Amino acid sequence: MKVDFEVLAGPLKGQCFSFSEYSRISVGRSEQAFFSFPKDKKLSRVHCLIELAPPQECFLQDLGSLNGTFVIPVGALSTADFRKVTQTKVQNGESIKIGETIFRINISTETNPDNSTNNSNDNSINNSTKTSPPREESPEQEQLEGRTIGPFQIDKKLGEGGMGVVYLVRHIETNYEYAFKIARPQMTPHENQIKRFLREASYGSKVKHINIVRHYPAGYSQGNFFYIPMEYVPGLDFKNFLIRLKRPLTLQESFQFFFPILDGLECLHQNKIIHRDIKPANILLTKQNNQWVVKISDFGLAKNLEETGLSGLTMSNCAMGTPDYLPPEQCSNAKKADYRSDIYSLGATFYNLLTRCKIYKPSNSHIYTKIMVESPIDLKEANPNIPSSISEVIMKCLEKDSENRYQSTTEFKEAMRQAFTKMV
Repeated sequence: MKVDFEVLAGPLKGQCFSFSEYSRISVGRSEQAFFSFPKDKKLSRVHCLIELAPPQECFLQDLGSLNGTFVIPVGALSTADFRKVTQTKVQNGESIKIGETIFRINISTETNPDNSTNNSNDNSINNSTKTSPPREESPEQEQLEGRTIGPFQIDKKLGEGGMGVVYLVRHIETNYEYAFKIARPQMTPHENQIKRFLREASYGSKVKHINIVRHYPAGYSQGNFFYIPMEYVPGLDFKNFLIRLKRPLTLQESFQFFFPILDGLECLHQNKIIHRDIKPANILLTKQNNQWVVKISDFGLAKNLEETGLSGLTMSNCAMGTPDYLPPEQCSNAKKADYRSDIYSLGATFYNLLTRCKIYKPSNSHIYTKIMVESPIDLKEANPNIPSSISEVIMKCLEKDSENRYQSTTEFKEAMRQAFTKMV
């Protein structure tokens, strides 16, 4: 997919901006916005988000702006034809009016890379090169229980989210149980995309750490979906753990849990993997020898689908991160995410575990606006029992500018260790 933003009116009139990969683009008066127009008084600080998702889709979401966001249909003759929107899909040739600026959206499908060299004997890969239309149904709408995929027998569904569905499966020969994550691409992939996805997904299978859910080599099914077998972790995630606990973690509990989580994230970063969706629901708790063990889960699939041009995720289902834990740079431009983005998300996660609160006050502002321009509630305000030494460490993780956060998980972990030492 290639999308051109042709500027028809406004300060950038006459310019054209091209995007060929998944992108999330923010527009507003804020300097944090991808397209920043500080002198346009008709704009809110963060006015709207535009999301480009392969193969040929452009989504627009107004963020509660005062003056509205408008779509101009192809061939519109007057302002009476302008359509004020909250969230919508923008069609090829339509224009978006945001304050004084008008972008015309031109969407084109680029030709597939050369597939002339094919040395694979995998029938599923060979079949994927056929020009069949994408299937409409998604894995969660199918009856996959009892089905055999490769060496795995699917037993039952464990859960689902924006990125796909997770099933409990059994290896037919060994009888071992695994968690099996399935995500269907929005388009029928060609061979090079499949190879690239499988290659990039294999990075996660090389990471071995007690505090990371073990991932195994990914596969592709003739049913047009990718899957990743993972270590099955019986237990619950931190989101549900707090619900059952009905209170925040104590300092003793946080000491017990925080450092293993930091160890796991440090291992991911050392292996050049950015998680990009750290949150309580993606940190699992299980009992081993009557001791709690924490494991970071659910990494790799979203990033790999996006980078291979197969992601069908949109803002409507919280693509590229859950908003409550999303760092500003990932909200305004997903390509800017790096290790410090995970540090922000982990800081927001620790904040939630210590307070049972989100980092922003309830208000009429859209969550993306809060992320980009509002200051988080000080942790000690949310829980006065937390020592200042620990509060300061976590609040540093939540700095808007990633340059002001800890620059590595190792640095974050050492600061947390010193903060707990001051308590002794």
